[in-house]
Amino acid sequence: MNDNMATGTYSWDRQGWRWIWILGIIAAGCAQPQPLPATSPSPTTPLALAQQQLASGDFAGAAAAFSQLAETSPEPAATTLRNQASLIRLDLGEALASAPTTGQPALLSAGMQALAAQQAGPSLAALLPIQTATLDPYERGLYLRTLGRAQLLNGEAQPAAINLTLAERYPLPAKRRTELTYAIWSALTQSGLGALTGQLKPEAPQAAGWLALLDLVGRTSGNPVEFASQLGVWQSTYPHHPAQLLLIDELLEKAEEGQSPVRRIALVLPFEGPLGKVAVAIRDGFIAARFAQTNSDSKPDIVVYPASVATTSAVIKQAVSEGADFIVGPLEKPAVEALLAQTELRVPVLALNTTEHATDPSRAFFQFGLQPEDEARDVAGHAWQQGARRAIAMVPNSDLGSRLLGAFRTQWAAQGGAMVEAVRYTHDVSSYKEAVRRTFGLAESEARAQALAGVVRREIAFEAVRRNDVDAVLLVAAPRDARQLLPQFRYYGADGVPIYATPLVYSGVMNQRADTDLNGVFFGDSSWSLNVGDLSLRNTFLQQWEVDPAYLRFYGFGVDAWHLIAHLRTLRGQAIQTLEGASGTLSVDTGGVVHRSLKWARFINGKPRLLEP
Repeated sequence: MNDNMATGTYSWDRQGWRWIWILGIIAAGCAQPQPLPATSPSPTTPLALAQQQLASGDFAGAAAAFSQLAETSPEPAATTLRNQASLIRLDLGEALASAPTTGQPALLSAGMQALAAQQAGPSLAALLPIQTATLDPYERGLYLRTLGRAQLLNGEAQPAAINLTLAERYPLPAKRRTELTYAIWSALTQSGLGALTGQLKPEAPQAAGWLALLDLVGRTSGNPVEFASQLGVWQSTYPHHPAQLLLIDELLEKAEEGQSPVRRIALVLPFEGPLGKVAVAIRDGFIAARFAQTNSDSKPDIVVYPASVATTSAVIKQAVSEGADFIVGPLEKPAVEALLAQTELRVPVLALNTTEHATDPSRAFFQFGLQPEDEARDVAGHAWQQGARRAIAMVPNSDLGSRLLGAFRTQWAAQGGAMVEAVRYTHDVSSYKEAVRRTFGLAESEARAQALAGVVRREIAFEAVRRNDVDAVLLVAAPRDARQLLPQFRYYGADGVPIYATPLVYSGVMNQRADTDLNGVFFGDSSWSLNVGDLSLRNTFLQQWEVDPAYLRFYGFGVDAWHLIAHLRTLRGQAIQTLEGASGTLSVDTGGVVHRSLKWARFINGKPRLLEP
């Protein structure tokens, strides 16, 4: 294709489809008149005035009115009015001197505060006992919004979609409208059209429009011109739909971005220092994936730029000035954080590490990392799905152990589970034995027996009894440590408790004789490690390149980074859409963070055996 043809196509891709959309709106006559305000009789009492303020959207005024009424009302009416004011202020995001402490308002308040702390389990535990029949319309809407978002956080997308769309019947503060719209869209896309057809309630006022938009996006996925041309019809059919003000522009922008081809990629990695070998593996995997791609017309150029944390910013500016229209890297977390802060950077970025900060959905900044914390959260999630509710965490006494213990605790609490014990071990034989004894309360049992012997002043027959209030062990252990720990579990009669381990437990190399000691352990790992998916490149690395198996995961990481580039914008915020990669099943949240779902296996006769999904 010559330059003029390329320019012409680019101009049409960027502007032509938008004109199709605009002309479609005009042709359909889809002016969007605002609905007329509802009229109602003038209130005759202060209470009626406060209730009218609440119904009309003056939430701050309603909260003040309810508080004032509480000062002059007898009990129990005064408490009811104060609770109403507190819930409204909490909904407005205000700090409360004291939250409701009794009755259903206390439960609703507790559910809201737990959700604000991203604790889905405690939020649901507070909300589910509430009897909705006694709630007024505002409280019912607040309940449905909170319940739906907690369910969404807990991975229950379908009931979340039902409750969130029902919440649109009721009054809510303007600042919560955006939150509700995005929560509904997330629940819808995670559930999928097939799972929701016939499930949304008839009384949900915008349900038909939501399902029609979901269907439109699904039918035209990958064809932004078609999406734009059909959007005008949807807008004329649902002129007052809340998605008109919030989602449509974003969906159009995604379509526009999806039309911009990547022509030159800057791969920015630290080839010097402690991450040098990792960087080489990532580079080789990335470039190998590029040459393995059969469609030669869509292959961008790759330019490799060595960079340290200190030089990353300058190197990326140089790469952009030299024509790079996509950045892959950096690898070190401080460099990613520094790059994330550069708001003037206009080219898309796929950083090869993650930070604690998500990005604005409108910004093309993505984060993808092989984070042990993500793996620990995946382990906790898998154990929960298998029915575990009371767990013990066993981790090495190291910085890594502390980080993963924190990830276990956070995820387990968010799911509503109880972390009964956290045990640390060191790399020596006596520590392994003591860790297992502590894990199952055997040390306490022995101590009680010794104390009893001291009281009666004679030896007593005694057999230590392990605790039976645990249904899972969440384990972080390298193969050498795990092979020492697991025999101790069996020695103390604890081998009946399921053990769920991070990928660290498997070396990635089959060693049946040594790994017999790991029999029964469940563990998550990358697709390549468990012989899942397209293994052609993996076999090339192992057989022809003779790479060190210890770095195979990083070769796969580079391969996945290459394949993600073409799918990042399509995947973003669409939890039901995933990409099967060498590192696992990949998805992208609305903040641009790539998440990995591990494949799961169990050691049987010293070999990992893949489990059914």
